[in-house]
Amino acid sequence: MKLFLPEGQQLFTREEVGQYVGDVAAQAYRQGFAEAVATIGRGEPPRHMH
Repeated sequence: MKLFLPEGQQLFTREEVGQYVGDVAAQAYRQGFAEAVATIGRGEPPRHMH
């Protein structure tokens, strides 16, 4: 995902963006991991193994 902003306009600092992206990635990772564990627990093959 890329954010395209008009030149000279900065909505977030690099630290804010990094923190936000890190939070989203961690949340998605935890959710995906929990789903995979639940799926394996039911004896089904995981849907998406990258």
